[in-house]
Amino acid sequence: MAYDDFSLDGHGKVVASKAINKVVSNIRSVWEQVFNEPMEIRGSSPTDRFRSVLEQLESALRRDDKGRITEVLDMDESKSVIDIIEELAEPDVQLVTDVSDLTPNQIKQAIYEVARRLGNDEEKVDVNMQVFLRKTLDQVFETALLKGRINVGENRHFPRLLQWLMECEEETDWGDSQGIHILNAALSGRVARNPTNPSKLLVRIDRSYL
Repeated sequence: MAYDDFSLDGHGKVVASKAINKVVSNIRSVWEQVFNEPMEIRGSSPTDRFRSVLEQLESALRRDDKGRITEVLDMDESKSVIDIIEELAEPDVQLVTDVSDLTPNQIKQAIYEVARRLGNDEEKVDVNMQVFLRKTLDQVFETALLKGRINVGENRHFPRLLQWLMECEEETDWGDSQGIHILNAALSGRVARNPTNPSKLLVRIDRSYL
């Protein structure tokens, strides 16, 4: 990472001026994801805005909020403030904390990759949907070299993820069998029209029909 003479007080480190606006944007995105409210950014110059978000981030990391912040970033909680900032300031880092930042193609390709990996040529395999979607998102982030984390559960991300999974279910329906089939975890009854909890659903994989 290229550095200039803009220093971080108390850390003996510097951040390139051209990266300041990106760091401010990334930290603000993380803040809104963690606290569900906008970050108050003070100052008119890039340097002042940077110091403003840095002070707030440092304060939050010193509190019990550190675990929540590092979870959103998918980082080890033991990382220091400067380690976190340097990662956010890397020029090739794309921070993603919302499923709407991903494309249908990214998700569906990962769904098929995970299904092939978890499936079996000899028999059908049932995987809890929450586990399946976690592996799907991990695949997307690893393949696209993304930073951040999208939680899988009974939250705002699930309807979109379910929609893409249902599209894959339809695409792999060959009449006599399906490559991907969504079922209730109890293996009884029809799946609700608008389910909200992935932990109560299964993804049945028949690799022969993918």
